[in-house]
Amino acid sequence: MEKRIRTKRKLAESFGFIGRLIMFIIAAGIIVAIFPSKPSFKYEYAVNSYWKNNNLVSPFDFLIQKSKHELQNEKNYILQNKKIYFDIIDDDTWYDKELNSLSFDDKIIIIDGNFAYQKKVGDVIENIRYNKEKTEEALGSQLDDIVETKGLVRKGELIISKNEIIDEDKYQVLESLRAEYDKNISPINIRSNQIIGQFILTLIALVSMLFFFKEITTEIYQDIKKLVFILLLIILMVGITALIANINPYYIY
Repeated sequence: MEKRIRTKRKLAESFGFIGRLIMFIIAAGIIVAIFPSKPSFKYEYAVNSYWKNNNLVSPFDFLIQKSKHELQNEKNYILQNKKIYFDIIDDDTWYDKELNSLSFDDKIIIIDGNFAYQKKVGDVIENIRYNKEKTEEALGSQLDDIVETKGLVRKGELIISKNEIIDEDKYQVLESLRAEYDKNISPINIRSNQIIGQFILTLIALVSMLFFFKEITTEIYQDIKKLVFILLLIILMVGITALIANINPYYIY
């Protein structure tokens, strides 16, 4: 009789442990799922500061992106110097407000049938009318032709040396590398091995905690509600950390 009781007790303990273990495995899966798995660019820098890391060599070919300021300057230049088109008309009583708003030294393009030529406003003697459609089409084409890159960095090329001052040009190269890094390092390429590794490490930590409760603090181990509460607290803390990391990883420190 006593043997049967012991057997039943051992079975109950085994099933209880297996149930708790499954609960901790599920918690490990949730933790890995909510935590960021994509690596981020690990360098921090600012204009006119020193590069405190080791020499940085380009890990791959990438294009140097123009800064927002440079792109805006190019856009402003095009807008200020846009080509303004006019059509020749027969109506010599037509008054064109657009033409009247220009100075005598401004240049315009006059369309005469299949031909077009450029003139200063002060030299215009023809009867002309503003061609809004052609002007906007030409402007749109010029804006679309703006190139967003200004150079190429080859794989293996030195980007910046240790203790070198980060000027505007170096800063833009680093920003371009950061953008290309984030684009090229796809989670698909690294996700499988990384997630398996994260899951194993997380599971080891949680299972170690479970054994600690089982052997040292049996009161917590026996109380399912307390175990669930502890796991929920851990998941909540990891979730908050993941949220902060998504906003700005350096807030964590």
